[in-house]
Amino acid sequence: EMLSGRVSVLQTENEDLKNKLQQFSDSIIAKEEYTLTLESQCEKWRETEEKLHHQLKKYEESEQLLKKSHENTVMELRSWIEGHKKVEKQLRDSLDQLEKQRLDELNSLREDANNKITLLESNLKNA
Repeated sequence: EMLSGRVSVLQTENEDLKNKLQQFSDSIIAKEEYTLTLESQCEKWRETEEKLHHQLKKYEESEQLLKKSHENTVMELRSWIEGHKKVEKQLRDSLDQLEKQRLDELNSLREDANNKITLLESNLKNA
């Protein structure tokens, strides 16, 4: 009977150990699954980070191209403005020259007219 009791205790302990072993095994499996989930998530984050890094690089390149384009546009506009100012100055100079010629011609015509008037007046007095 003592042996039977001892067998019963050993069987109970054996069952307890089997249960604990199963719980431990289940715990290890759960931890491995969780670890795989974390590793998978980390891989996804790495891929996302690489994509974002690549996209950031593209944006930086685009920004540089836009800056260069802006600089070129500003230089072209400045050049156009300078050219426009030169043309405007040439036009003003030409206009001033034409106005001076017109005034000179008017003065010459006025002088000729005055000379003719004087000559006519002199002819009238002498006649």
